[in-house]
Amino acid sequence: MATESSPQLGNLILMHGEDTYSISEKISTWKDEFIKRYDGDTNLTELDGDEVAVSEIIDAISVLPFLSDKRLVIVKDFLSGQKAEIQKDLADRLKDVPDTTVLVFYEMKKPDKRLSLFKHLSKTGKTYEFVPPQGAALNQWIIDKTSKKGGTIGIMAASYLAQHVGNDLWKLTSEIGKLVSYTAGREIKSSDIDLLTRSSAETNIFKLTDQIGNKRSHEAIKTLHSLLDSGDDLLHIFSMIVRQFRLIIQIKDLLRKGFQKQQIIDRLKLHPFVVTNTLNQVKNFEHEKLKDIYEQLLEIDTKFKTGKIHSSSNNQRHYLLQIEKLIVEAGS
Repeated sequence: MATESSPQLGNLILMHGEDTYSISEKISTWKDEFIKRYDGDTNLTELDGDEVAVSEIIDAISVLPFLSDKRLVIVKDFLSGQKAEIQKDLADRLKDVPDTTVLVFYEMKKPDKRLSLFKHLSKTGKTYEFVPPQGAALNQWIIDKTSKKGGTIGIMAASYLAQHVGNDLWKLTSEIGKLVSYTAGREIKSSDIDLLTRSSAETNIFKLTDQIGNKRSHEAIKTLHSLLDSGDDLLHIFSMIVRQFRLIIQIKDLLRKGFQKQQIIDRLKLHPFVVTNTLNQVKNFEHEKLKDIYEQLLEIDTKFKTGKIHSSSNNQRHYLLQIEKLIVEAGS
């Protein structure tokens, strides 16, 4: 999903942002449309910004189009791949891009917005910043991408897949491809996602907090050890457990004040799937029980920070025992 930040159109374009999948798709679409409109790629030039010299870019944009009225010059990763002085040199020489040329810079890595070339392109050209979709927009992206690949997925399964994989569109595209092939024409279900999709570390941590919140202590301890075996940091896991119980307390308080589900989503700015799951967990805990659990979490945190609990990369046993004890007591 792209946002624009430029006062004019012109023939100078910059694409950048975290959503590199959409950048890549946009570049591919523009190339295809240009080739179709201008009968081939004779007037299309692509340059690798990591290696190209400033003079090569100037030469490419200065050449008149052959038997056509437009040239398209595409430069990849120049802003993220070249030194500041080289970028300044190009910025100084890009005062006038010929009307016959469209010059496109696109960045698959993060450019430095403080440098002169980024400022020049933002001021004189058209800038697109691509941000990964979230929430309802991400669910719709999954539904649309599944449809384009010849499959079908409902809103709940799309939301489940988003929670399972995250908003990395490269990974989602790969997982959707596998799911469409496996389901062979029928609608994709959550059970298909469980079967075929590899969970991210964050998803497994969500699974852990879900098990704790639903008082499935034995499963939670198994998931905890699985996370540790795969190299996840115990301190990070603990912080996510704290976050989940803080969330349960917040949602329970909002329910007490008369908030409905959508109002809670809007107030806390959370994914609907997260709120739905946490609402189910809220029912499992009385206020006093939550107060006791949160006090235990604070006690573990204080002991760790004051050195009463030691946790090194080689010896996490004491810290782990405290967390396991908390999980068991939360499930009682």
